[in-house]
Amino acid sequence: MSIHIWRAATTVVIAGLTHGAFPVQAMAQTPATPDHTASVARLEVTPFSAIGDDLAPGGGVALTYALHPRLRLEGEASLGTDAARSSLSLLYALPRWGCCSVYIAGGLGVQRDQDPAFHDPELGRTRKKTEAAINIGAGFSVPIVERFGYRFDFRWYNPDDSWPESWRIYNGLAFDWRR
Repeated sequence: MSIHIWRAATTVVIAGLTHGAFPVQAMAQTPATPDHTASVARLEVTPFSAIGDDLAPGGGVALTYALHPRLRLEGEASLGTDAARSSLSLLYALPRWGCCSVYIAGGLGVQRDQDPAFHDPELGRTRKKTEAAINIGAGFSVPIVERFGYRFDFRWYNPDDSWPESWRIYNGLAFDWRR
């Protein structure tokens, strides 16, 4: 099932970029340019709102640090009504598409969620469980003004074979700490 979610999300993003649903319509027809050295933010802070696979709302913050013009290290912490996550990921920049910066991501972290095997219906409580989690995904960012941009990110999580896989989408306002 997760491959269908991944395909659907990718199709929506590509269709939106191609057909002008996102604010890069005028530039989407220009060929991709591999210039990643122009104005790379050394440190970027992105507070975000998120939604997960069970439509549970949440939010968090991501900090990204440029290791190289194409490679960034990201630390993320989020809290939702369904789970709490924190992770370290690597983001690899793909060729730019007009003014849109596109990337792929992968990382490791921890996820805290309810353990369905330990539900007590009398107390109405479920024990929490913390597990290691991997994530893979992709996203893009579009500049709004000089130091602010819009960032969209999709991640797929599979913490453990005993847990169902999950995903989350976030939208955030990125602030560039470039000097």
